[in-house]
Amino acid sequence: MKRGVLFLGLCAGALAYGQVTGVGGVHKWIDSFDAYKATIRVLDPTPRAACETQLRRILTTIDNNAVCTADAECTLINQDPFGSTVPIRVQRRSSLLVEMRQFKESCDNNSFHSVQNSETVSAPVCVKNRCAVKSSLAATQ
Repeated sequence: MKRGVLFLGLCAGALAYGQVTGVGGVHKWIDSFDAYKATIRVLDPTPRAACETQLRRILTTIDNNAVCTADAECTLINQDPFGSTVPIRVQRRSSLLVEMRQFKESCDNNSFHSVQNSETVSAPVCVKNRCAVKSSLAATQ
């Protein structure tokens, strides 16, 4: 059991670090456009194009609003289909969350649901001047 928890913690740490630095530099959310596009429900061409535009705007907003100088400037957004740990500057949280919810209601096919892992704790951090996620094992009692 302890090995499984340790492995899970290492994977979560690698994933969180991968949001900031990956092979070839900084990971961009827009790089995942095609994966998120696959979660758009079946729609006629015009509404589908509008959903794709909105999705591109959301991912670009995440990328463009993650610059920071301190941990306190960052927060995490929990909104499917984008996951429970979307790092963003505090000032952009409310407006981005509104747009993410609108995308979920209007466009998403509900095929993705993030689940809170009670064995890990995620916190917003500023790493290399970018908002990121720091995941660690939850304290056991």
